Amino acid sequence: MQRMAACQNRSPYDPSQWQATLESFVRHLKSLHSVEDTSLASLQKIPRKLTTEAFLMIYVILIFAALSIIGTLLSLYERLCKENENSNSSRDERRNGIATCKTTKEMTNAHHFIEAWLSHCREFFNCFCVVTNGRSLLSFVSREDGFDCLHGIRVLSNIWITLGHVSIFYVLALRNSDGVQGWLEMKFGKFFFSGNFANCSFFVLSGFLNGYSFSSDYLRRKGNIDWLYFYIKRYIRLTPAYMIVLGTYTTLFSYMGSGRLWPIYDTNPVCSENWWWNLLFINNFQPTLKQCMGWCWYLANDMQFYVISPIFLISLLRWPRMGYTLSAAFISASCIITFEISKKFRIVDGLSSLEYYFVNMEAFLDQYWEYFDKIHDKPYSRLGVYLIGLLLGHYVYQRRLRKMRSIQPMTLCCGWLLSASMMLISLFSLSVREKSVFISAVFNVVKNVLFSCGLSWIIFVCTTGNGSIINKCLSSRIFLPLSRISYCAYLTHMIVLMAHFQVTGAPEHFNFISWLFLCLRVVLWTYGVSFVVSLIFETPVLRLFALCRINWNKKRV
Repeated sequence: MQRMAACQNRSPYDPSQWQATLESFVRHLKSLHSVEDTSLASLQKIPRKLTTEAFLMIYVILIFAALSIIGTLLSLYERLCKENENSNSSRDERRNGIATCKTTKEMTNAHHFIEAWLSHCREFFNCFCVVTNGRSLLSFVSREDGFDCLHGIRVLSNIWITLGHVSIFYVLALRNSDGVQGWLEMKFGKFFFSGNFANCSFFVLSGFLNGYSFSSDYLRRKGNIDWLYFYIKRYIRLTPAYMIVLGTYTTLFSYMGSGRLWPIYDTNPVCSENWWWNLLFINNFQPTLKQCMGWCWYLANDMQFYVISPIFLISLLRWPRMGYTLSAAFISASCIITFEISKKFRIVDGLSSLEYYFVNMEAFLDQYWEYFDKIHDKPYSRLGVYLIGLLLGHYVYQRRLRKMRSIQPMTLCCGWLLSASMMLISLFSLSVREKSVFISAVFNVVKNVLFSCGLSWIIFVCTTGNGSIINKCLSSRIFLPLSRISYCAYLTHMIVLMAHFQVTGAPEHFNFISWLFLCLRVVLWTYGVSFVVSLIFETPVLRLFALCRINWNKKRV
């Protein structure tokens, strides 16, 4: 219970609201079995009345649902009209020309108003059509030229993050930890506690796509970049689905279930106070006990890097030597700052050492959340990884511009060996039982850089046509639908996971089969929920934004 007391001392909120933040929830996982025996159940409000915020969120959801229904019905109506037109032109109906003419005339008079109305708002409502959006999300046709491998990397990284969080929650919540130590010491088990590297994958992918697309647009437009569109496009891409999930989690989540461990608050107190930090994408500068949806620190970093990316990209395009020097300087600065902070505050190297500190979990969690606050979610520790992807995207575009495709076999062989070595060293070799403060600080710097460089090689050979069987596997069509909803899956996976533990409580003993089924359950539920979120909220807004952009360009012409 000392952990619970420590958490309460740090938290400015009611101790009964321990489900409000990610840190407080994780700290209580080990005590879930004791929490079940407390008076938490007596604090459940039955019946519970919806708050004003909950009603407002329901209205927003209903508006999107109504637009989806209208858009779907209008699309079906247009399809039926086309089918009627095709049937009216058939051979049998041409023989009854008089009757058909009368029928057509009556239908024209009856539907004149609807057709006139549709001509003005067809495109708007079509953006919300569930059938059209569903086909787009579930399509196995790629819209990217030569970048199909990115879909596989994105999906596998997202699943890796989900499995990592499931594993951490499962292990920390065990009532009896006998048998788990051996699993943690296995290389196979260590892999599931290395989800931090999946975050590196996302930063590399984001930097790569930004570097490539910006370089292409800059040269195509001869340096005349529409900066307003450049930033608004990114903000619209991330924000609508983000705010819908955040609003639902803040105001409605506590009403969606019940049980002894279910939240007893009506509105999440942390999110209701600090949600605007997420809206501005600066939530990663908050302490973890004040972060709403603490796993969304990645989005804040990604947006911040996107905002400053033109500094590096324009330098690379106009003055290549200066651009590469500037990028190298910031990568080095990121490494130095991370090293100095790790050394000064004697910070452990994340979850990679969980197996060595499992017997003293309270002390380990204190060190881990200090690591999270000072290094894990801060932009100065992640900028170097993002810039590696940015440089790669710029370089790949330059190669395509010069029509450079083939790579010498010896270069490919050495590159694959070096890439595999760097990734394996990052995952398994740098984690040792006894580490000095200096070694831990070095590991905090080296692990992300090495893994990102190894992944960058895979992206490079695949996008330049030299990936062979690796490219074929990562470019499999099965990844396409999952890739399109990966963003929503990242937003919702932790909510699904926390809901599971709040309903079921703590597991009794470690069991590999139960852990495996829990992973499958969380992954399936996550992608099911994310598909609905993307179908109703994300895709319509993105299509509507694209439609506004097209209409705006037509007016300018």
